[in-house]
Amino acid sequence: MHPGSHALISWLVAEVRALPYRDRLLVFAGGLLPDLDGLVILGGTELYQTWHHVILHNGLSAVVYALLVAACAKGSRLAAGALACVTWHLHLLCDWVGSGGPDGSVWSIPYLVPFSFQDFYCPFQWPLASWQNVSITLVAIVLSAVVALRRERTIVEAFSRKADAQVVAALRARFGGRRGGRAEDDLRRTTISGAGNRPLRGSYRWSAGPASEEQLRAVERMLGVASAAIQADSADLERSAHVGRGRAYETDRLIERIGTGPRSSVCA
Repeated sequence: MHPGSHALISWLVAEVRALPYRDRLLVFAGGLLPDLDGLVILGGTELYQTWHHVILHNGLSAVVYALLVAACAKGSRLAAGALACVTWHLHLLCDWVGSGGPDGSVWSIPYLVPFSFQDFYCPFQWPLASWQNVSITLVAIVLSAVVALRRERTIVEAFSRKADAQVVAALRARFGGRRGGRAEDDLRRTTISGAGNRPLRGSYRWSAGPASEEQLRAVERMLGVASAAIQADSADLERSAHVGRGRAYETDRLIERIGTGPRSSVCA
């Protein structure tokens, strides 16, 4: 199956539980890492045909990766490790049923490597470029859009949270959805930071519904602080203007005395 399809399926599995961001990335990566054994193509086509779908396309690799994810998980170690094992196995399953060649060739999965190199073949494996794979990918795209509107994040977050916030904002503008969520906050932070200012601290999330009493009190406190600051600045300006007028008056009086006083003469 194509890497894009693997990525969408893996991201949907990562959204099954409310995992921290890092754990979601680890689970998501579990559905992509098995294809790293395809790098053997750098050694030639024959090496690729021999070792691709062998080195990392097996059960032991899935278990080892699941244990690593559980050890590195920030949240629930059991949930993160189990979901990582699921994404890895889903990759194997998708390749087992949907990686046939255009010439009718069939890819096998040696699941028991390194304990056994027995090949497991799917009796109904369909070609890589088939309507089945296209249908699975389309369903994954639709489900990803639904999750994006509900959870306010997309697969793009695995590569850039800034771009992800913009994608979610575009989806919400087109299809609707809950307003005032994480993506809107991230997009606002990005906009403010991009203007050359520091991002605002604290909570500035606004919901589309009526404001609660707590929100109203928070707004009143903010307005009170702003009003006090404005009044203090106005008082300072007024005092500065008053001092300036007094100094100007004294200067005028001094000039007047000098101009109208007795003239001094110098005798040779």
